[in-house]
Amino acid sequence: MPSIDEYHKLIESYEKKEISTRAFEKYYLDLFNNQDLGLENHAYEILNELFYVVEGYTEDRELLKEDLSYYKNEAQLREAAQKALQELRALK
Repeated sequence: MPSIDEYHKLIESYEKKEISTRAFEKYYLDLFNNQDLGLENHAYEILNELFYVVEGYTEDRELLKEDLSYYKNEAQLREAAQKALQELRALK
């Protein structure tokens, strides 16, 4: 079961541009999809909100034009990751 620290390290690596957006997307989805529901409620809410942004990430401009409520670009993903990281830090 992934810990909050694993999420924190992954998001921080992405924020510092140590890993690519594609790598972040893959690792985050893998972590989240293997998550047990043992997380504290607020932490889960933060990570779940980020999950939906990661899931909707695409580089396809046509999809981005089609449905902005679901599909997200890299800037939106980075913004959501930064927000999640700040919220996770506040939990400590």
